[in-house]
Amino acid sequence: PYGFIRVNKLSFRDFNIKHKPKADTDVIVAKEMPKPVLEGFATNNLVFLIHISSSMNSAEKFPVLKESLKYLVNQFRPTDRVAILTFSSGVREVLPSTAAENKALILKTIDDLTFGSSTQGAAAIDFAYKTAQKNFIANGNNRIILASDGLFTSGEKDYKKMEKYIQQGAEKNIAISMFLFGNNTDYVTSKLKELSRKGNGNFASILSVEEGKKHMLEEAQAVKN
Repeated sequence: PYGFIRVNKLSFRDFNIKHKPKADTDVIVAKEMPKPVLEGFATNNLVFLIHISSSMNSAEKFPVLKESLKYLVNQFRPTDRVAILTFSSGVREVLPSTAAENKALILKTIDDLTFGSSTQGAAAIDFAYKTAQKNFIANGNNRIILASDGLFTSGEKDYKKMEKYIQQGAEKNIAISMFLFGNNTDYVTSKLKELSRKGNGNFASILSVEEGKKHMLEEAQAVKN
């Protein structure tokens, strides 16, 4: 059936069949969500090896280290794992390898870190490699992140032991990166650079939280899927 539309002078007439949408109201453009920073990177098996001698007790060292580590933990995926070891006169496992789904526990462990006394570097590195090996992830990012404010040995003999453990670890596809917090001498810097190079890792001197965040994130992005 057909009908008729009565049109008079007072009627509003718009016989356009197509209606052009108003760009500011009718069309909603979906914004692309930013990708997670660890998307496309291998699952992490990280060991934080943290130097807690009393010399770390200054504003540009321990607080910067803690904030940098916590930032990294907050980027983790539930399947990423981290263990936390501390060393001074001895080595202590303050957190066994833990999945990042337990993020609150990991962050609390970092917050609760305190200081020790003198330093034994070789024993600490040996312990860290054993921890990484025990939780090794095939095709993953198996890596030790050592944070210190200086040369953490008791002499050349201890340094040679560290070199040995680092070279053995590299052969097992476990890398070690070394981050130096606060200013230090060229001698210390060169020694740590050399150790990290032999361990297939990275080295950086960190003087601010922003620098710390950047370098920590790079460690978790070291291996792509």
